[in-house]
Amino acid sequence: MRYVILRDDDTNALTPVECLEQLYRPFLDRGLPVNLAAIPNVRTDTLSTDGALEKYLFAKRADTPLEVPIANSGELVRYLHENPGFHLLQHGCDHSLFEFDSNQGIDIDNRLDQGAAALMRRDFATAKHLLLRTTDSRPSA
Repeated sequence: MRYVILRDDDTNALTPVECLEQLYRPFLDRGLPVNLAAIPNVRTDTLSTDGALEKYLFAKRADTPLEVPIANSGELVRYLHENPGFHLLQHGCDHSLFEFDSNQGIDIDNRLDQGAAALMRRDFATAKHLLLRTTDSRPSA
């Protein structure tokens, strides 16, 4: 038997429902699960390692706040709850570059707890997994 795992990284409060629908409806209609690595409280000033604004922020507008919790996106939350084929994975807390770059375990614990709480505020209690970016901590010197 062969398995395929579908995972989309960086789903966040600014992700248009239309994008998820267009990309994943064929899989959902066939009963295949789609895993979304969701950013619980996205920072809208996040830069990639090359200094450019992260591409997942393409829907950002001039009046978009610095931080946007996924719980604030009523349309996205409704859509995800209406489509049980989507499974959320906690993808950090705010997805800022090097967000887990700390030698203090309590700092990391707090960020993880904040992210989990942001997801649970909208009944995403199934988001029990954590998916870190490869750039969540700085390379060793």
